[in-house]
Amino acid sequence: AKELRALQGDYSARIGEIQEKARMQGLDSLTPAEVRECADLRGAMSNIDASRNLVLHRAQVTGGSEETTQEIVKIMGQTGIAASAGVAAKGIKGSPIPVPDPVTTNNGLVYKSNPKHTPGQIGYHRNAGTEPKNSVELFGNSVASGKKRYALDSDGNVHQFTNTNDGTWHWSGSTGDKSAALSKSDVPSDVKKKLGLPEKWR
Repeated sequence: AKELRALQGDYSARIGEIQEKARMQGLDSLTPAEVRECADLRGAMSNIDASRNLVLHRAQVTGGSEETTQEIVKIMGQTGIAASAGVAAKGIKGSPIPVPDPVTTNNGLVYKSNPKHTPGQIGYHRNAGTEPKNSVELFGNSVASGKKRYALDSDGNVHQFTNTNDGTWHWSGSTGDKSAALSKSDVPSDVKKKLGLPEKWR
């Protein structure tokens, strides 16, 4: 579909702009929003082809006409992020990995999502917790304690990040996770102080 190819071209161009800014002005010049945008665009590009094929297959299997099939592709081209997330194809569960490729955050560390924390991905189990969409932004503002890092979100939940031993870090739990919440007692005392948590929270 021409729309999807054009969309991929736009995504690639925008990623190039962000990378050029980082090269010319340094990684610290990138805002958390730009880091997140770059990660989102990379994820979208890697999922568009797969999403398109799945939708085409579904339309054909269910007896959809070629005209209907092409209309679905057209819609997908107009709603790129939705297409990359797989929600344009009814029955495709889960969401794309928040940060599929390594990204250097504003704290100088490299972040990459672990698929086991994303529904629908290989190795996922709800007891492992579900990584939030803004994980890379949270990580960029995290504080260190021992071999882990922690960050506070806007709802007052603490998120934990673990070193993957390959040079990257990944999200590994939150006190606000609905399926497998990180216990407040597992959050180190020094972290609670660094994050400015009230005595009642502790």
